[in-house]
Amino acid sequence: MARGRLSTGNVFKGRGDQSASSSKSSKSSSISSSSSDSSVVPEPWIEENITALECAKFVPAKRSMVNSRCCCGLPLNAHTPAVRLEAVTQLGAQRFRSLLSSKIDRVGLMSGERWQVKTHTREMPTNAYGTVEFQGGPHPTRARYVRLRYDTSPEVVLHLLLHEWRIRVPNLVISTLGGLANAPLQSKLQRVVQSGLLRAAKTTGAWVITNGLDIGVTRHVGEALGDDVHVRGSNIVALGIAPWGYVQHRETLLGLNRTSAYFSQGWKPGRQEAPLHPHHKYFLLADNGTTGKFGGELCLRRRLEQYLAQQPIDMRRYGGSKSRVPVVGVLLEGGQQTFRTVFELVTGRYPVPVVVCDGSGRAADLLAFMHRYANEDGDLPGQLKEQVIANISRTFQLHRAESEGLYSELRLCMKRRHLVSVCRYYVPFPISNVVDLLK
Repeated sequence: MARGRLSTGNVFKGRGDQSASSSKSSKSSSISSSSSDSSVVPEPWIEENITALECAKFVPAKRSMVNSRCCCGLPLNAHTPAVRLEAVTQLGAQRFRSLLSSKIDRVGLMSGERWQVKTHTREMPTNAYGTVEFQGGPHPTRARYVRLRYDTSPEVVLHLLLHEWRIRVPNLVISTLGGLANAPLQSKLQRVVQSGLLRAAKTTGAWVITNGLDIGVTRHVGEALGDDVHVRGSNIVALGIAPWGYVQHRETLLGLNRTSAYFSQGWKPGRQEAPLHPHHKYFLLADNGTTGKFGGELCLRRRLEQYLAQQPIDMRRYGGSKSRVPVVGVLLEGGQQTFRTVFELVTGRYPVPVVVCDGSGRAADLLAFMHRYANEDGDLPGQLKEQVIANISRTFQLHRAESEGLYSELRLCMKRRHLVSVCRYYVPFPISNVVDLLK
């Protein structure tokens, strides 16, 4: 990150379990009580150290150049004036050349240029941070938020969380994983998962990390945490790490240290946006310069979780002396990318155990089946292997070769099966046993 680099080391130093004073450069001012109040007090550290990204070059995404969107996801008229001028000039010349050649590149540029985050975005100071006030419930709930570039260093992110937002040091980090589909859970499993998550978060003083959006797995997690997140004195920290370009009504969040009333219109299949989930206290809105796309938030989230797993904390309450922050993944449902995510978690430098909720569907059910029947090298006997590959093909609508590739990822996960626990509706939620795996 080009701006505001912080020194590395133990960022927990000098922090108590509940709170600590900020550094001289990180004195946060109170949040403005109204989005229409022009006398907001800025937060210098955020404005000096947090940056965002915007598209810096229009690359048409369609063969037709008329009413085309950029590969970043925005229409031409949503870009900056400088980008629009450059695009109009370039496309005008291209249109003339196309009359001569009658050939236009698939992405609309004769050069065959492809849009990339690293080469087609521009860094700028963040233009969106403050407090979001959720409307439409029995009473409004509030959460802090900031728009930041997707590759912001974890040292900077953790300084923001601990010293600017003054969140207490976590005793446990629960990272929720899974799909975006709004698939219902079996009622018995839902009760086990929701009560288990809430109990684990309450008793350990956990950070619960989600994608922050009111869809899919995060909706189930939000229902589990409920209003306990917003109760004064609650030790539950619900942190949503969402893709800025996928957030519904993100234009209402623009502004420096503002309080924004937020109204959710819900999510509909096929729409390239989703609302923020109200049962969160903090949002990191990861920006990679794209709109209507997922992916950028994963980089920010994984780097933060791995960095948290390296931080030493007092573990005397768990029967030890000092150890690192325990990080645990909880998988509900999940798509085909989930297997790679689980593999990266259990094989990282600081391995992260994963709790798989059997019966929640798709990837979770396949992992639970493999966990039960795979042998020591992670493989299945011939007939069972063929059944699983066929199931992968049906579940994810894939060809044989693609299904075999996913099976290979499943097998790799099972080689670290001691880091995988399975939650079923008829057994207690196993997250309370996970700390032992990390000691």
